Amino acid sequence: MGDAVKYLIFTDIAGAQARSAAAYAPLRPAGAGTAYLWSWRIHTGDGRAALIIPSTASETQIDIDQPSYEALFSSEEWTAMVDELAAEWTVAAG
Repeated sequence: MGDAVKYLIFTDIAGAQARSAAAYAPLRPAGAGTAYLWSWRIHTGDGRAALIIPSTASETQIDIDQPSYEALFSSEEWTAMVDELAAEWTVAAG
């Protein structure tokens, strides 16, 4: 991954949340207060959601090496990631 954040877009927030939770499930420490590895932004016009993907495992604050972090994504997800979002994408509440 490069030095910048990437975004992985889903058709809705449920899809983004499910993907974030699935990635975190095997890594999640016992008693962790969150169920999600990545946060997301929501498109105000159509309800899509974009996961905010930090470049490194350390930026994500998980204790795995970089190759393992990158292996959390399929080749299709790598291809689908974008570098920027337009202004109508807002930070999710809560």
